[in-house]
Amino acid sequence: MAGVWPGSSVIGVLTVAMICCLFHAYTYSVIGATMPRSAADYTLASRTLSAPLAFAASWTLVIFSAMVAGSLITWIPKTAIPVLFRSMGIIFNNPGFLNFASWSGTPSGSS
Repeated sequence: MAGVWPGSSVIGVLTVAMICCLFHAYTYSVIGATMPRSAADYTLASRTLSAPLAFAASWTLVIFSAMVAGSLITWIPKTAIPVLFRSMGIIFNNPGFLNFASWSGTPSGSS
């Protein structure tokens, strides 16, 4: 977000992200402390909810996590590498970095 809106506060963006991450970290630490075994989220959910509902929730979490990880993996060569090398090429006045950034943004460069 800070790169999209140049006037935004990096500290504010990171603070909001930290609060969101702390909520999930606390939730999973409590689940892990309650059920200290593998698949603690499913085990706890199957003990408190019905087993099919717990399975559906766990399966949804796995599918959603795979989709997020996949989108991050495809984001790296298509967006992160060109932006990183373009910025480094401008900062260090290196035309090789700028050429690599232009090439890595193409379909042949990102595959």
